[in-house]
Amino acid sequence: MKKTIALLCAVAMLAPLCCVPARAAGLSSFQKTQTYAAGQYADVPAGSTFAANVQTAYEYGIMQGYGETFGVTGNITRLASVIIACRLHRIYSVGVNDVETLYAGTTQEIYLAYAKDNGIYCSFPDTSVAATRAEFAQILSSALPDEALATVNEVWDNAIPDVGVNDTFAPAIYRLYRAGILNGSDAKGTFYPTTAITRGAACAIATRMADPSLRKAITLTQGYTHNIKGATQIYAACSPAVAYVEVGDADGNATASGSGFFIDPSGVFVTCYHVIEGSQIAAIQTQDGKVYGVKGVYDYSKEHDWAVLQIDGTGFPSLTVGGTDEYATGSAVYAIGSPEGYSDTISEGIVANAARTVGGTTYIQGSSGGALLNDRGHVIGITSGNLAGDAQSLNLAVPMTYLANYDKSTLTSLFELFASDPSSNDIFDYLCYVVYTYHDRVEDGDWSFEVSSGSDTLTVGFYDDSIYFHDRFAASSGETIYLFMGVDETLAPYYVGYSLYPNAYTTQRSEGGWCFVDPKDFTSDRALELNEYFGSDRQNSGELAALMLEATLWMLETEVFEVLDDGYSIRDLGFDAVYADIHGS
Repeated sequence: MKKTIALLCAVAMLAPLCCVPARAAGLSSFQKTQTYAAGQYADVPAGSTFAANVQTAYEYGIMQGYGETFGVTGNITRLASVIIACRLHRIYSVGVNDVETLYAGTTQEIYLAYAKDNGIYCSFPDTSVAATRAEFAQILSSALPDEALATVNEVWDNAIPDVGVNDTFAPAIYRLYRAGILNGSDAKGTFYPTTAITRGAACAIATRMADPSLRKAITLTQGYTHNIKGATQIYAACSPAVAYVEVGDADGNATASGSGFFIDPSGVFVTCYHVIEGSQIAAIQTQDGKVYGVKGVYDYSKEHDWAVLQIDGTGFPSLTVGGTDEYATGSAVYAIGSPEGYSDTISEGIVANAARTVGGTTYIQGSSGGALLNDRGHVIGITSGNLAGDAQSLNLAVPMTYLANYDKSTLTSLFELFASDPSSNDIFDYLCYVVYTYHDRVEDGDWSFEVSSGSDTLTVGFYDDSIYFHDRFAASSGETIYLFMGVDETLAPYYVGYSLYPNAYTTQRSEGGWCFVDPKDFTSDRALELNEYFGSDRQNSGELAALMLEATLWMLETEVFEVLDDGYSIRDLGFDAVYADIHGS
């Protein structure tokens, strides 16, 4: 649902603009078709950095905002980037933006079909994530022919500091630099290819594509030399893509830590196999302090000590993968990772041996860390360990070439990968697995998900080595009743607490209490003896708490166990009587 909403918003910001009669093809086709009102977008005041570009893009029918804002500082998605490229291509080719009249289907289906039919780059597994600057350059470069992007700047091969001519998107980036569409982010022409691109920057690039008078002059005649960046720049450019990894058992206890790094903004993440081996759960912490869950493992090699994971999120800074031609014995290298649990650490060294074979694996022998980077900032290896003790000259890294053909066709959870199928005696471990597999939020390190049925909402989560069920019921009287039930690995008796509020808005409870419940005693009378309570009537409080406990168990059985259909039920928690009531047996 969140992805769908984000996609709809992205498409809305690029909603079709009015069509105009066809004109002659070529750059002269780009003319004003709409009137841009002063102050049209609240976030693009007159005279601001991208104000002129936003106005031109709107007037030419290439981009527009959403309501009263343009979203100038927000990131643009891959799909939105493809839509811009299609409009540029169509207006240049036939003089009119009529793409949406050419195909049937959704906006996404229409523009992707047009892109594929007209050679516009759109080969992405997920078009809803934020586009990187390199991806945007590739998409836009494919929109116009050579005659529309004539060379006006002298830019030597390998002269862009962070883009080598052998990099994946290098042809498109160098083409746009030479045409004056791109000019980098500083005097050296640094491009930052793996950084997500904002809508403002995308607008500037798109309008330079359409209007040659807006193109920029730049001269880059200093070819690439080794160590052009140095540790400070490598760290600044690459460390946001490196993250701290912590793994644990099914009870939520941390068992190991390490580091890893993103190789795709969609959340594709690389680490060593030994970091995740035997774990049931895992999470990463990025440089900005945010915590994300690990959805599963795409592929791995125990023999060569690498694993490719999928992180639960998108839009991450990512590293460019370098080839074996980008380092040699004696090359400068940098390692960023979390050695011995010290996160966000960089070390500098040299490749002592570019092909050290140990136990059948050919390693790069260099410095310690998580991501091993060359002096372009490209990741060339995954630091795996060392040969003896702390001998700093004998640290080894698995070359990225071992991952070149990793399989992304299936995603396997850590629980499925490293644990046998849980039996009926493993209900606590199973509940842990369910939370970590189906969680939809992480707050203060605690994972949880929510299910609803009518006025009843059940949250299932992990807190302080326990699974909890938090049931919220909105009564027709306007009262709101909450029940909390905690389950630890010892199972029964269970802690149960309830609270009643006069309405959904007050923070002052009018009634509540708590007790420990043994499920074998929770039979047909549905009464609870509360250890502590407050309110006007102890008996009514016990009856209300019992009623809420039954409602909680009903939700757990029908909205979780039956939906997942893994063979578990509330009987595995000991509540045979309630199970019999629900199922009539």
